[in-house]
Amino acid sequence: MMVFVFGFVVVECLEVHRQGLLLHYSKWWNVVDFFIILTFVAAYVLWMVAWGAYDKQWKPRSRAFIAADILYASASVLAYFHLAHVFQVNSTLGPLQLSLYKMLKYVLKLLTSFCFTSRFSLVRQRYTRTTLQHRTSCEARMRLSMISHIRSRNMRKRFLVCFGC
Repeated sequence: MMVFVFGFVVVECLEVHRQGLLLHYSKWWNVVDFFIILTFVAAYVLWMVAWGAYDKQWKPRSRAFIAADILYASASVLAYFHLAHVFQVNSTLGPLQLSLYKMLKYVLKLLTSFCFTSRFSLVRQRYTRTTLQHRTSCEARMRLSMISHIRSRNMRKRFLVCFGC
């Protein structure tokens, strides 16, 4: 990947030399290219600094290596979007890419509706479960009150029998 970044830097330098600095960076994709190069270089520098700070040992769980990995992943995503821009110019790949974007948009809508319905189903299940628990607890309380009512009637009879009122 370092060869890709080095080649990318050389191409950008040649384009800046050919077009001029102001004209070159007046276009949006050239600014994006600059940020791609910047994040790749920052990731490589951070990897080297972290590697040197840990006595030339590779410790991928340390915070410096994780930060370098995050920068590298961000640069890779930006490079993919740069490549996607190049595909739009091609007469064969451009329409395919547009149809792929439309398809992904429909798949995203489908997944959103699926997530909404599954969450709605979970809420409904929780509601019915709590309603059933509440109903069974009410029935249990009713049974207890009936038992206590029967016990109090029996106690009254015993009191009357004992004291002969």
